[in-house]
Amino acid sequence: MAGHVLLIGAGGVGRSIGFALTQLGASALTILDTDQQKAARFAKAINQFMPGLAMVADLDELQAFDALVNCSPAGMHGYGGLPLPETLIPPDFDWAFDAVYQPVETPFKQMIEARGIQFISGFELFFHQGVDAFSIFTGSDVKDEMALKDVLFRTLCRGDNF
Repeated sequence: MAGHVLLIGAGGVGRSIGFALTQLGASALTILDTDQQKAARFAKAINQFMPGLAMVADLDELQAFDALVNCSPAGMHGYGGLPLPETLIPPDFDWAFDAVYQPVETPFKQMIEARGIQFISGFELFFHQGVDAFSIFTGSDVKDEMALKDVLFRTLCRGDNF
């Protein structure tokens, strides 16, 4: 179960992941975005399907959460940084996900892994979207997913762009 998730970023990626989290059994979804109106519209959209599940975060009064999901550009090439100031990220929660996949090693990933918290990299999102898209557009499956994943991962870790 996903638990109570703090989701940072109410844009396209955040909306997609937020709706997916409702299907994965999130018990609550707290949405944080620099644009409070965008966050409020997103919370309203979630609550139309699952009344009372979503709320807009107040940065000054963040509630405890089970998971932290970054759907903002923080950490991406050209943006850098963390999705929240480190002082606002509690020392312990169950898991975290960073939608950023380039670079693979983001400051957020490094901080979360240093704390020993279960982490899912944006590379997983990047990879599986590509595999699914390949299958949909070609009607064929990727023959060796592990080899492809290894090549793509090494390429991204070198900093090569696609």
